[in-house]
Amino acid sequence: SDGFSINMLARLETYFLQVITGRQKGVVATFLRLLLLFLSWPFKGLVMLRNMAFDQGLLRRYYPPVPVVISIGNIVVGGTG
Repeated sequence: SDGFSINMLARLETYFLQVITGRQKGVVATFLRLLLLFLSWPFKGLVMLRNMAFDQGLLRRYYPPVPVVISIGNIVVGGTG
């Protein structure tokens, strides 16, 4: 069952990538593109408000007392199969 769910997730990811890039055609794909477009507007607005809050000094940046390094190795985009 685990292989099935991974396979389904991979197929779903491929489908959405095709929808987003416009390679997937049809009514469902057009609906999903429009839905994503409409959902992107409030997200963009919230990001703009957050950036303005940083610019105005309402939100402060955090500078740790020591340098923080996060190293993650062996990551492959899309998984390794």
